[in-house]
Amino acid sequence: SPGDDRVYFIDDTAAGQRLRTLAYGGAAAIDVALSPAGTYRVTHAAYDVAGNRVLGLAIRNADQQLVLVGIAPATGAVSLLQTAAAGCCTLRAGVIGFDTASRYLFVAGKATGDADERLLAFSPVAGSAPVMSQPVPGENLLALAVHPTTGQIYALSRSATTGLTRLLRLQFTPSFQIVEPGFGVADCCSVQAGPVAIDRSANAFVALTHELATAGTWRIRRFDLATGAITTGASMPAAGLWEDTAVSLDRIFDNGFD
Repeated sequence: SPGDDRVYFIDDTAAGQRLRTLAYGGAAAIDVALSPAGTYRVTHAAYDVAGNRVLGLAIRNADQQLVLVGIAPATGAVSLLQTAAAGCCTLRAGVIGFDTASRYLFVAGKATGDADERLLAFSPVAGSAPVMSQPVPGENLLALAVHPTTGQIYALSRSATTGLTRLLRLQFTPSFQIVEPGFGVADCCSVQAGPVAIDRSANAFVALTHELATAGTWRIRRFDLATGAITTGASMPAAGLWEDTAVSLDRIFDNGFD
């Protein structure tokens, strides 16, 4: 959450889901149960600055329907915002990007009967289409991030044809386009779902990865947004990362939320 030094996440506990934060820099931590309990199972979440809430994609337990919900940080109260059409969608775990300007929540997934993966866009704005989608033929989207300044969508994707993992720039509107800034790299990479970020100072997409052939310790890798060139950093047992704009560096935390 920009400006208040908190990272929001959903914690699955035996008693039900909770909205929690990793607070740093003196911010107070948040730990509240989602209510009403047992109504939804949130699978993807992002902080919506304009709405002062956490947006979540969730499965409604009563009918297993995919829905978009808003979560009040102070209370954990969950409100229904949008309902996707029947048969939409099976989402790729941990792959999510949020555009603070358009307020679209981008995820990767497939609708019933789809052969190709889709880039899906959900809007919390009343009166908007519940979900828009574009097929991404031949691609397996492993991670997504939206540039905070330009609104451009970037993805790490593995080609189903070549098996190479590389950086892509995806233009969703007005016409869907896929731009590959550089060339794919063999044996790069297994990408940890979830913890990715755009580093504006380095003009890079940053992810936690490890080599496909040797499932070793996770490493930071930076993918240059202009060329796709990869820089490999130190290994670390990390579980998440994000850009802290106030200090212009990447923040990292490791396992162990309690």
